[in-house]
Amino acid sequence: QYFNRPKGYETSEFHIYLNPQYKDLIYLVPEENSILSESYYPEMDVIIAKTNGVLSNDKTFNSKDLFIGYTGEGEGKVYVFAPIRVVSHVAGYLVMGYTSYSFLDMRYFAFTNFLGRTLEKFQDNIKFVKLNEKLSELMQKDALTSVKNRTAYDRYVASIDRTIEAGTPKQFAIIMCDINNLKNINDNLGHEAGDEYIKNCCRAMCEIYKHSPVFRIGGDEFVVILEKEDFDNRENLLEKMKQEMEEE
Repeated sequence: QYFNRPKGYETSEFHIYLNPQYKDLIYLVPEENSILSESYYPEMDVIIAKTNGVLSNDKTFNSKDLFIGYTGEGEGKVYVFAPIRVVSHVAGYLVMGYTSYSFLDMRYFAFTNFLGRTLEKFQDNIKFVKLNEKLSELMQKDALTSVKNRTAYDRYVASIDRTIEAGTPKQFAIIMCDINNLKNINDNLGHEAGDEYIKNCCRAMCEIYKHSPVFRIGGDEFVVILEKEDFDNRENLLEKMKQEMEEE
């Protein structure tokens, strides 16, 4: 909705190309920019690409094609490159292509001002999407162990139910685990020792079931949904986990 151009510019070109990690760049602070070796990737995501009113179906774009020497547009074509910055980092480019007489038209300058305001809204939208992703991630993570929590478990089970209803189920198995002796540890050694005991047991589960999601659904209750290699080796891994838990 932000990209409606003024009358007379319907046949111009309008492209937005962004670094595939542009959402992660939103949270960079200037001091962290030094850890990045490039200001953008050679292959960038095509957010929008429109020429003569026709949308492109391309999903990625090679950054070298932004240089005029690689284009075959002929004489009289003018390109305007507007870096899209997040903090001090270049996340990508907005590229506009016009004929040279566009610069004699005051509507061109009004439009470029409009694009500046548009990019601010665009970046705000990216921040909003990224914030929602972070909040969703936090809502599904157990604070003590950092594995998935009961909310994530319910959502995962619902997704499995949908695949079964659709007739496209995948192979999986469910292991339910209760940690023994937690109450005794809490009563005799304190809750800090109990928390450490829970984390150690959880760490053992994650190390054994490397290809499957682990969920903490209660104080001492865990569920592992075995998938892929873990499903194929479920009997051996179950024996291994029993041994690990006895040692814990």
